[in-house]
Amino acid sequence: ENGKRIAAYAEHSWDGKAGYIHGHQNFLYSFNMKKYRISKTYPQYGQYSQESYGPTFGGGHDFYIGTDMTKVSGCASHSFSGPASNVDVCGNLASGGGNLMHLEVYALGFDAASAAHSPPPAPPPPP
Repeated sequence: ENGKRIAAYAEHSWDGKAGYIHGHQNFLYSFNMKKYRISKTYPQYGQYSQESYGPTFGGGHDFYIGTDMTKVSGCASHSFSGPASNVDVCGNLASGGGNLMHLEVYALGFDAASAAHSPPPAPPPPP
């Protein structure tokens, strides 16, 4: 709602049970400022997984998306650091949060545990 376009990358998936998940490659990126913050300061708090939380990055909830995926808040400077300040990435979210206007989620790579529970893809039709 503040016009900020933010990308957030998590090295691991969320399962809702693990608490803090180590992730030294997690990052927050501002498309507006073309700057990033990465979870190098405290990588042991790279992301937080809990059933009552949406995607959460950092031990100080550096960036938090609510469970209903409509609210964002946080934007602290606890676990992430880099050329971007927390205000560069999130704007005024540190002062109370805001509404999430658009969300896109992408999965990268291959998760063998998830694939084990999925049926195999259908074979292609004959030529």
